[in-house]
Amino acid sequence: MRLTAVGRFFSGESQTVNGQTRLQGFGHLGCCSLFAIQRVESFQPHTRSDLDYSSEAGFYETGGCDDAPDHYQRYVSLQYPDGQVEHVIAEQRKADNGEAAWAFSDPQRVAIDSLKPYYPNQVPVLRTVKKTPTRQVFRWKNGQNQIVVVVTRPYWLSFYAASRSVAWVSTTIKEIGCD
Repeated sequence: MRLTAVGRFFSGESQTVNGQTRLQGFGHLGCCSLFAIQRVESFQPHTRSDLDYSSEAGFYETGGCDDAPDHYQRYVSLQYPDGQVEHVIAEQRKADNGEAAWAFSDPQRVAIDSLKPYYPNQVPVLRTVKKTPTRQVFRWKNGQNQIVVVVTRPYWLSFYAASRSVAWVSTTIKEIGCD
């Protein structure tokens, strides 16, 4: 949904810790700020069938190991780590300006492109594990490990799109060890 609300901050002071500035002072150990909504000025439901509204960004998707238990070796890229949000917005802008227009229609290419920084000089051959209009999950067998790549069209990215088109972006990359 899109919402315009009027409210008041009752708590929250600007604090810089380890180089990051945040509003803190309320909640568990003063971790957060408190905003109380006093009035809703406008409300627009936002229920598009081409966007992924989940908040977990593919974290729970598994590619799994064939007939064997799996365990996570490492999270190569975890749902929007520090700096990743800006990277995803930049990917949307590249698609919007035509530099990477294929990101609107080729989720597999998006997945392969997102693996390049983590697996240089390798040519991944991806297999589709799950396919919906809003999310695709790919698996790549790399030696003894399975690499799982989740590509979505996240709802929040629609706020940064130049048109109604939202680009496919990689939201999670996991390396799974198979026993």
